Amino acid sequence: MPYTANFSERFYEKLGHDVVTELIDLVNHMDLAYRTELRDQNDANFQKFEAVLRGEMSTLEARLERKMEVGFAALRGEMAAGQANMLKWMVFLFLGAVLTVVGVG
Repeated sequence: MPYTANFSERFYEKLGHDVVTELIDLVNHMDLAYRTELRDQNDANFQKFEAVLRGEMSTLEARLERKMEVGFAALRGEMAAGQANMLKWMVFLFLGAVLTVVGVG
């Protein structure tokens, strides 16, 4: 946003309207140049930050996937052990029922 200076009439008389207008235009041009440069630097820094953030997110996602795979593998092992234990009990109870029926009959 251009800066509007309010100089005293004496200032204009000493330097002249053309010189003061030229001075204000120069200051506005410099301001615009600095703002543009600052905006460009901010955009570049944000892009760098975004790239780092994406890299960190990818790393975290990979770590989470590995931990989930390990957790699921452990869960599968526990379930297999539970199924084997259940099968032993089923066979034991089935044989006990068969022997009871055979013994009664």
